[in-house]
Amino acid sequence: MNPNAFEDAITKLEYLVRKADVKTEPGRNELLMRARNLAATLLDQYVLFHTKIVVSIVKERGGDKIDEVAAWLHDIGRAVVDKGHREVGAAWAEKWLKKFYITDEEVERILDGIRNHGTKDEPKTKTGKLLKLVDALAVFDEGWATMIVEYHRRWEGSDAGERMLLKKFEVVEKMGSEEDVQRAKSVLEVLGIAH
Repeated sequence: MNPNAFEDAITKLEYLVRKADVKTEPGRNELLMRARNLAATLLDQYVLFHTKIVVSIVKERGGDKIDEVAAWLHDIGRAVVDKGHREVGAAWAEKWLKKFYITDEEVERILDGIRNHGTKDEPKTKTGKLLKLVDALAVFDEGWATMIVEYHRRWEGSDAGERMLLKKFEVVEKMGSEEDVQRAKSVLEVLGIAH
């Protein structure tokens, strides 16, 4: 999607961005619903599938509503670009989040998650740390990991899928539990990727 189409899609979704008081539980649910609707509208089916896995792991790990909003928005920049999607997504999300009555600290938690998932940078907030780990864990669904590797092998003739999984494995080793590491190792072994 080109930048103009992205802005057009946002304009068409104005009903999603009217001011809402999200300090109350119903308000937080509305913010979460709007973030989910935005991701479902703007992201392609593969990025949306990954996003849904990220959201489900965030919930499994006891994330709060702000963590869930960050999970829904973490790859929103991919609607426009692949390289640089974190910066584009964070810049757009910052504008979008100003439409809601949430605290600066909550906005920063969401933006930290968007900016720092999948990077070498260290997140500063609990949301950023959770999202960095969960984004890495999400690729270790065996079916999803197989699809990533096979896509790059067959269609691009490259080992980019394996390299991406190994990069994500480093995050899991550094930030995850022993159970997380074992799960990721087992997927790598099934795919024949030395770690």
